[in-house]
Amino acid sequence: MKKITLLFVLTFVITQIFAQVYKGLDANEIVQGADIVRFKDFTKVPNFIHFNKSTNIDLNKALKILDNLYISDALGVELYQTQKNRESEQTLRYTQTYNGIPIEFSRWHVQINNNRVYAMNGNIMDNIDVSFTFTLDENTALQNALNYFNAEIYMWEHEGEENMLKEFTDNPNASYYPKAEKVIVPDNKKINNQSSFRTAYKFNIYAKKPHIRKNVYVDAITGDILFDMPLVISSDEIGTAQTVYSGEQQINTEYNGSEYVLTDNTRGDGIRTLNCNMGIDYEAATEFTDDDNNWNNINPELD
Repeated sequence: MKKITLLFVLTFVITQIFAQVYKGLDANEIVQGADIVRFKDFTKVPNFIHFNKSTNIDLNKALKILDNLYISDALGVELYQTQKNRESEQTLRYTQTYNGIPIEFSRWHVQINNNRVYAMNGNIMDNIDVSFTFTLDENTALQNALNYFNAEIYMWEHEGEENMLKEFTDNPNASYYPKAEKVIVPDNKKINNQSSFRTAYKFNIYAKKPHIRKNVYVDAITGDILFDMPLVISSDEIGTAQTVYSGEQQINTEYNGSEYVLTDNTRGDGIRTLNCNMGIDYEAATEFTDDDNNWNNINPELD
C-alpha cells in the first residue's frame, strides 16, 4: 500500500513539474468560461483550453481570447486546414505567425461543434526574440539549397513528371520547381523553452534520382543551411517503452518529420493512442509525442 501511495505522489509531483493544470473555478479565472486550462513551461499561452458546456463561444471570440494572451502584438495565427469530423463538427488548424510570416512547427487547433468552440490546443508562443530581416536574395538561397541537396535529376527537369503534375492538378502552370517561402524557424525544430528563432527561406525540393523529397531551410541572413525535413518518411518506426508491469518493450510508432507519435500502423487499420488531457472529452484529445523514440518519461503530456 505504501508503494502504491508513493507512486501516486511521485506521479502527481512530476505532473506538476511538466504541466500546470487548472480546473473548475481556477481555470475560469485564467480563461473565462473554461473548466480546464493547461500550460507548458515556455509560454503564457495555454497549450490546452476546454470550455464548460454552458459557455457559448464562437470562433471570433475564441481567436480574440488568443490575441489577448500574446505579449507581442506582432503575433497572430493563420488558418491552413479545415478538417470535417462529423456533420456538425470540425477542427480548424492554424499556424502561428510573426508579422504575417509563419512560425514553423507551431500549431493551434480549434475544435468546433455546431458553431460553438468547445476546446483549443497546441504549442504557440506568447512572444519571440528574432532578428526580423531577410537580407539574402531568394535566388542565392535556392542555389545554396540545391548545392546542399546535390541530386542527379530533379522532378522539374523531367518533362514527363512535369506534364503529369499539370494533368493531375488540372493546372497548366503547375511545376515541381521550388519556390521560396519566408518562414521563422526554431533552430531545434521544436517550440519549447530551448528554442532560438531565425528567419529562413523554406524550399520544397523533390528529386527524381535519387528519389528524395525534403523541405530545406536556408538562413535568410547568412545563407547557411539550417536543417532539412524529409517529406518522404517512414511511418513505422521502432521505439523503446519503459512499461510499468513488463519492463522494457519495443513498440511501433510514427515519425512525422520532427518528433515521434504514439501511433502503430502495423496492426489492422492502425492503433492511435491519444491524450485526453485529464478529461473525458475524446474529441479534444491530443497526440502523445516524444523526441527520441525512447518512451521513458513519467510525463502525462508527452510520454
